[in-house]
Amino acid sequence: MTAASSAFDPDEHTFNLVTKPTKDALDALTPKAAHEYRAFKTDYLDWLAAMGKNPHRRRGYADTTLEQISIKTDQIFRWLWDTEGRYTLQFRPEDADDLMSEYARYDYTDANLLTFVKVIKRYFKYLRFEKGREYEWDCDVKLSEKQRTERDYLRRDEFAPLYNAALDHGSVRHYNQVTPEERDRIKAHLAQRFEKPKKNITPADFERANSYKVASLVGVTLDVGLRPIEVTRAVVTWVNQRDNTLDIPGDEATKSDNDWKCRLSDRSMRALGRWLDERKQYEKYAGTDALWLNRRGNPYESRTLNYLLDQLIEDSSIEPTGRDLTWYSLRHGVATAWANEEGLQHAREQLRHEKVETTMRYVHSSADERGEMANSLW
Repeated sequence: MTAASSAFDPDEHTFNLVTKPTKDALDALTPKAAHEYRAFKTDYLDWLAAMGKNPHRRRGYADTTLEQISIKTDQIFRWLWDTEGRYTLQFRPEDADDLMSEYARYDYTDANLLTFVKVIKRYFKYLRFEKGREYEWDCDVKLSEKQRTERDYLRRDEFAPLYNAALDHGSVRHYNQVTPEERDRIKAHLAQRFEKPKKNITPADFERANSYKVASLVGVTLDVGLRPIEVTRAVVTWVNQRDNTLDIPGDEATKSDNDWKCRLSDRSMRALGRWLDERKQYEKYAGTDALWLNRRGNPYESRTLNYLLDQLIEDSSIEPTGRDLTWYSLRHGVATAWANEEGLQHAREQLRHEKVETTMRYVHSSADERGEMANSLW
């Protein structure tokens, strides 16, 4: 980022750009290391402050979050230098795997380890948008599952922010609405994303970037609570545009032999309609009825869906606040919303449960909802 557009000035912030342990480590390395690392941190934190949370809407992080990211980033790079035995800024997905495997053996809580995971993902996001490196990474370390509580479901007031983030996911501004410099940067990003030479990026690729695939996937999941395996199995024939339903036949259903007809919202149907038209234009869908494939042309699975969800949460106004939000958190949130608004029986059918007792295990209540109920009792 240029100095004129700088959103982060080290002299205007209460925290140190480089922590003392990191300064000491740099002093023991090459003479130029301290200057180069300081320049990197300034550029990185500048990007985080200006647009790190949602690059497309140019929304950045608050100072308190920047400070925590800065401290953890220093710790990560000190580990890298110690491991490599030299100064480097090349921190790659395989390095992230090694770091998390090592830290998992230390006396860190899962909450602390999850903080490292988030910081690493933010750094790789920076590399994607600013350096054109298409790093995709998810932590392989099995962090212990917390007991399912109200913290682990997506709340109803978070549905819309998540869907809006899905609409914006991967989108770019119109080809003719950007400056030549902005267009050049976007072309570099799309060249990496679509794995083609930058010189071959056309206005059609700008349109292709504004896809309805993720919006339709998230919209349908927020309507019917799709399990990861159902996303994997979903085919075009499940979409009933006449009745606005998702029709899952018994021989393709999960944990059931029944046929299911699940109601879809008008919003999701509009996104699905646009996606079905768009889907016909892509070669990777030729010869397959799969409704959604990931960027590499493979069916989605739990890991890739959780990675996608992490990206969407990063780009939204949703604050996890200690919750371990996974794709199944959406299903729990959908069950809770349906049960609270329409009753358990409707929730059971929409969630495709054979027994209402199963649905009850998915339903949660928040402290705010209980507070409203307590005040309304007498």
